[in-house]
Amino acid sequence: MKKKTLLSLLVCGMVGLTCLCAACNQTEQDEVTSPAETYDVQTISKEDLLSNIDTYTIVDLRQDEPYLGWPEEGMDRGGHIENAVQFSYNWLNYLEQADTTLADLMNEKGLTTDKTLVLYHNDNAITNDFAQQIMALGYENVFVFEDFAGWVADENYPLIAAPHYEMIVSPEWVHELISGNNPEGYDNDKFIVMEGSWISSDAYDERHLPGAYFFTTDNVEIADYENERTEEYMYNFLPAEEIQANLEKFGITYDTTVVLYDPFGAGSYCGRVMMALMYAGVEDVRMMNGGLPAWEALGYEVETEPCEPTPVDSFGATAPLHPEYVLSMPDEVLKEQEDPNFRLVSIRSWEEFIGETSGYSYITKKGEPAGAVWGHNIDAYFDIDGTYKCFAEIEEMLAEWDVTSENRISFYCGTGWRATIPWMLCYIQGWDVTMYDGGWYAWQLDESLPVQYGDPREQ
Repeated sequence: MKKKTLLSLLVCGMVGLTCLCAACNQTEQDEVTSPAETYDVQTISKEDLLSNIDTYTIVDLRQDEPYLGWPEEGMDRGGHIENAVQFSYNWLNYLEQADTTLADLMNEKGLTTDKTLVLYHNDNAITNDFAQQIMALGYENVFVFEDFAGWVADENYPLIAAPHYEMIVSPEWVHELISGNNPEGYDNDKFIVMEGSWISSDAYDERHLPGAYFFTTDNVEIADYENERTEEYMYNFLPAEEIQANLEKFGITYDTTVVLYDPFGAGSYCGRVMMALMYAGVEDVRMMNGGLPAWEALGYEVETEPCEPTPVDSFGATAPLHPEYVLSMPDEVLKEQEDPNFRLVSIRSWEEFIGETSGYSYITKKGEPAGAVWGHNIDAYFDIDGTYKCFAEIEEMLAEWDVTSENRISFYCGTGWRATIPWMLCYIQGWDVTMYDGGWYAWQLDESLPVQYGDPREQ
């Protein structure tokens, strides 16, 4: 039996988000119902905003990519205003499908009526429309900031950009790339687009991005945990030389730009492939935010005919070029745990974390490695449109378990899938992170290793 329970955990948790993405138009220009009554909205100058930057709750209404750091058209800098939280205007198109309301989502994001909110977007029409929407809900202390372009143009006004923001790309960026143009941040002369998925190619066969290859996780890890694990293949990842050989079959060299996307929008298939490519040494790996549903929501064309890669003779280097990204087995974790600054973070469901279930058909033992803290399950890392959650929320979520940027962190799950998403998002922010690839699977194979059950905060 191959990863059936794992597939259920991942797919069942993500399909809901996928359906939302597929059913909605993702463009921010979509028509959103505005309140019948018109409210007077206060404006704020960039000087006053800067002087009150620690006082007001600043809300960035743009999507992930410009918030992270991608410069918008006509602007020399990218990123967000300091302390700004993200609440994408685009989410208004997903409320009905997510069975939620704008009021509930605002409260979920901590944007309550008692706070003074300052809203901004590069499109002032969007800023003002959103202000009307929330004032109709009873928000009284609302300002709109209509000079974001002026803020960006003046170097005296700070913008916060993630150190590796370029790893997350929009469908628009990928469309430019595929169309033969050179999008912002691309300076290579060779790229490959791949759908990162599990064993089945059903989704790929039905439709995929033009020119994209189907790249199963079996190219980077052991396919059958129950029947194929031996002393030689003790690691979750295949030996580095085998990963390298499989990359060569797909025409990938260490200096190829590789764009990955998930067929379901929000999942960890693609994350697993991404992690393996970076570990092997591919220098430029990009993740298309929102996956295939986001691509289709913009009306971009898809293909149904499979695309066959052209192999290369050499990867151009010897994998792994970045072994430091991975802790393979429990003994490496135990050594790291000697440092009190180290945090071992579980990306599993709460039921798995406290030992109520193993979460897998091929893992009978329950529990977690002793000393682990909870980083939430993977679904906590995605917004309602299937895109990645704002890092400020992730940072707050991790801080609840005493995990901060000051720590050396290793994420893990059962077998190394779910953990790849928080690893990537923290890596993008410049955090000191690894992935414990062996996960609970490798840990529970050795009965001598310490195991914890229940909530460690209560023990």
